[in-house]
Amino acid sequence: MNEDELARGIFALYLPLARSFLGALSDCSGLSIGQFRVLALIEFDSVRHVTKLAERNLVSQPAMSKTIDTLVRLGYVKRTERSDDRRLSELHVTAKGRASMSAIYNHAANLLSPRLKKLPDPQKKRLALALGDMKRVLDENA
Repeated sequence: MNEDELARGIFALYLPLARSFLGALSDCSGLSIGQFRVLALIEFDSVRHVTKLAERNLVSQPAMSKTIDTLVRLGYVKRTERSDDRRLSELHVTAKGRASMSAIYNHAANLLSPRLKKLPDPQKKRLALALGDMKRVLDENA
């Protein structure tokens, strides 16, 4: 199998995985996938400014500001003024936001786990190693 075929195989997993994840989102929270993505970018990629979040999500700055306002109102995100420039604020996920994200990830894993149990142990081990390798390669190009 060449790299193009492997890439197509990986992308073919997107919809089934997204369905599982969307199910977890709807079961665990009132968050949209877009709101969850913003939380993840703030928390895991340290994207702290509305402008950068808008760029990463391919939306306008006013649309992203509205999303952030909602997340702040719900208590998932807090804004803090920067000491060097009070016109700029930094965004941080709150403890409530982190707890919600954790619950969503745990629920998504619980939805996927019974399906993974159908794989023999040697395949699970190979898959775990391959996923680790893939994450490393993707992180290098981020």
